[in-house]
Amino acid sequence: MAAACAVPGPALSQAQPAADDTNPLHLRRVGLGNVEGMKLNIGVSIEACRVAKKLPLDAPKEMPSDEMLAKLVVIEDEEYFQGGRWAQYSTHRSVLADPSSADCRLALFISRGVTIEQTCESRYSVGVPSPQKMADPQKPEPPVATVTTGPGDSCRRKRQRMSVQGLPLQNAGDGTACVWAADALAASMRAAGLKAKGHDDQKQDFCLYARQPEYLWRGHIRQVVLKSSSSDRSLAGKDVSDLFGDVRGFSNQRLLSMTDGQPIPAERFSPSAAQAFVQQPAKSPLKP
Repeated sequence: MAAACAVPGPALSQAQPAADDTNPLHLRRVGLGNVEGMKLNIGVSIEACRVAKKLPLDAPKEMPSDEMLAKLVVIEDEEYFQGGRWAQYSTHRSVLADPSSADCRLALFISRGVTIEQTCESRYSVGVPSPQKMADPQKPEPPVATVTTGPGDSCRRKRQRMSVQGLPLQNAGDGTACVWAADALAASMRAAGLKAKGHDDQKQDFCLYARQPEYLWRGHIRQVVLKSSSSDRSLAGKDVSDLFGDVRGFSNQRLLSMTDGQPIPAERFSPSAAQAFVQQPAKSPLKP
């Protein structure tokens, strides 16, 4: 997918944030899949389910409409930043044959996961298996949540804040300004007398919040990613998402909404909220 064009205008300002990153941020990113790749995956899922159940392979397949698949939000991420706390709530959706049905009927499988960090002190993660594992016709995994805990894994020493001054602004998806990480890296390399190329549509890149590309709190630093971009090309030159339709959703997200400065409820950083999120229904009937 091609990168968004630079968006001019006063709405996309690059005012630098205050030295202390205490202002709360809440952002929501979404990614859509490759329709042809998703249809291929669904067809393979139906056939595998029929083989496992010893059903006729030549029976007609009732596929979702292209319109439904084009609108399906394959991946949805919500990130919360507030002081020393950070959390990410992720949802992965995929249409697959349901191995618990007698006729391999299609269903929408939904996998959810949450990671919460309290700066360098602790990390709490909980999630259920992926849609593909839950829909495995040979050994389907139940939507049972698995919890892992440990120290935070994103802590670094304090360093000079990344500069994005003068770099081309992009529309992150809702009109909010972002700057490609590759452009920022290239600018710093050129300032050091090195040759460097910035953003390339053919390579994975992340568009960072132009007002505040990084969130820094007492040595804990994390990039504020509003959008991602990738051509989905493999080393062989093939479009990976033609074969694995969900891939495009993961590698090409856009910003759906964002708040800057609005307080975040403390419960969003709690294990109880994370558990409630992942324990939502993991499968639902397809809607027309």
